[in-house]
Amino acid sequence: MPKLDQLFYLVWNPHTGYTQHRHQTLGEAKAEAQRLARQNKGQEFIILMPVVKLQVADVIETKYDEIPF
Repeated sequence: MPKLDQLFYLVWNPHTGYTQHRHQTLGEAKAEAQRLARQNKGQEFIILMPVVKLQVADVIETKYDEIPF
């Protein structure tokens, strides 16, 4: 489970699909979603937070003694 200081929130508009800024608190994200909703009447703004993070840790190298063809 990630530490609370590693969590972040995104404000997503499904109409545009654009989201980039990471908000550090739910309160900041809500304030931004409200601001954007007022500027874009009728559009939805959804607050998202990460659920799972996947990351490849390393590259695996395999050496062959002979060329296999």
